Amino acid sequence: MGSVVFLKESANKLLDESPAAYRNLADVMQAQRELVATRDSLRTILNYK
Repeated sequence: MGSVVFLKESANKLLDESPAAYRNLADVMQAQRELVATRDSLRTILNYK
């Protein structure tokens, strides 16, 4: 994993909400294509709480 640090003892604190709780952003943007224009796209590389 290179220079990525992962604290195994804190793994239970890193749990996030269920991914099923969210809609696919690409689908949402496609449905709203007449109302919005995509300027930039970001992707998640880390979610640490």
